[in-house]
Amino acid sequence: MAASDPYVAHRALELSGQHQGSLRSASGGDAYGHVVVEPEGADGMAHKHIANVAYSDIELSCEAPPGPELTSWISDLCNRKQQPRDGQIMASDSRNEQVEGLLFTGSWLREVAIPRLDVASKGEPLEFGFRIAPERTARFAGKGKSLPIATRVPRLASNFRLAIGGLDCALVSRIEPIVVRQQVPQGSVGEQRDAQGRPAGVEISDLVVTVDARALPSWRAWHTDFLVNGNSGSNNEKNATVEFLDSSMKNVWGTIVLRGLGIHQLRPAGISQAQVGGKSASVAAIQRQHFTAHMYCEAIALSFAPTAVASVPADVTPPPACEAYTGPVFGIHIPSRVDVIPALGALQSANPSGAHDAAVLSRVRRPAW
Repeated sequence: MAASDPYVAHRALELSGQHQGSLRSASGGDAYGHVVVEPEGADGMAHKHIANVAYSDIELSCEAPPGPELTSWISDLCNRKQQPRDGQIMASDSRNEQVEGLLFTGSWLREVAIPRLDVASKGEPLEFGFRIAPERTARFAGKGKSLPIATRVPRLASNFRLAIGGLDCALVSRIEPIVVRQQVPQGSVGEQRDAQGRPAGVEISDLVVTVDARALPSWRAWHTDFLVNGNSGSNNEKNATVEFLDSSMKNVWGTIVLRGLGIHQLRPAGISQAQVGGKSASVAAIQRQHFTAHMYCEAIALSFAPTAVASVPADVTPPPACEAYTGPVFGIHIPSRVDVIPALGALQSANPSGAHDAAVLSRVRRPAW
């Protein structure tokens, strides 16, 4: 299924028999053979044959948030306990009649790409990327039936909030993509007709953020203590939360929890004028005003809900009027002493005078580009 078939107007994903919503793109899942070259025989020819069949990775993208089964699969990947899953990708034409489909079985989630977050992205939608390693695929003709199409509330890459214990994050303007990846090696050539794989360890990319120089002192202090002075034990690592906010910038609909952060690089940001709204200030001047911090990350958890309540690590200072949270969080286990950052709308309803609102809004101020 090509990523841009001219006659395909709509794509949808189904996992474990459950509809997971529309896809922005889908490609891959093609069968290919491992060719073995034999030693030259008596006839002087090096004969060749197919040893086994493999299938290319399936690459998908969808607007946020992912469907519940897909979110559960992401959680299992983050928890290092995922099991193979079956599913299918369905494609329909401009009349929403199914024209083709791709069935995949025994599949592992190889990679999840959390998109870049940027306050200057100007209405850019959040789009998650996925790479699936199938054990086997099969294409089938469409059945002519309509695919479910749901209207989604746009989720924007500019609406987010970062909190890291002991650091000033109010002027963080950009978070680079975060990739969670699990190695899925295929079986050796000749072992079986269909190559099979089993996942290995989970890798998490760095947390890379761009921060205004006015908020730099706390970042530089941690950088000096952790990296330069060598106080880099696990007790000096930090935890963080990234909250996805709706268009009102009040309600939290998703949360990323990052644990075991260690800063290993802090330098002037190499950003362009386009990334800060195209103002006439020189790039050199812009770079002097912003820094990028690179932090390794040991564990990650994600949760998505229409009105998500954000669970934060204990060393992250929450805004006023927090409540205890004992519910589950997708991904890694969060200790019981974790607090909650409730939606700002809840704060307003609990405090009609708005006394807390100003305090909270001051924590989420953005640079005046």
